[in-house]
Amino acid sequence: MHTRSRADTVTKLLRNMEYISYAATAGKVFDNLDECEQKFNQVSLEERSKFKEETFSNVDGRRRTRALDVSSSPDVGLDTWLCCTLVVAVEGKFKLPKVNSSADLKKALTLLGSASPDTLLAFELLWTPQAEGDSYSKDELLGDFPTLALL
Repeated sequence: MHTRSRADTVTKLLRNMEYISYAATAGKVFDNLDECEQKFNQVSLEERSKFKEETFSNVDGRRRTRALDVSSSPDVGLDTWLCCTLVVAVEGKFKLPKVNSSADLKKALTLLGSASPDTLLAFELLWTPQAEGDSYSKDELLGDFPTLALL
């Protein structure tokens, strides 16, 4: 994802902090770029596999959409949550604070948004649900992401 997209994503999250109920950060340092790339791809796949369906993707400006299989989504009308995951690879020392409050999340997002474009190796924005008619409940959210902190 391009640096501009990262900045736009972080800005939108910062402007909508009142809608964020849970958050977490995690990180790992690698000595070699190949290990970093392998872990980035692994984390991305693990996070994406938590979603019932992927109906939208935008890789390097190439957009792909797919209709939601409504038969697999009988949850329409239930309490619906949105889960947004940012998978980031940064070169050099870069540590996000542990998130226990909205202030911690704001600090983490601000640090992420201010990271030098020269050090940003990869950035991926994932979210669910993606399509109209899809849903994601609070129980699903907390089951899929047990390390989230209530803000």
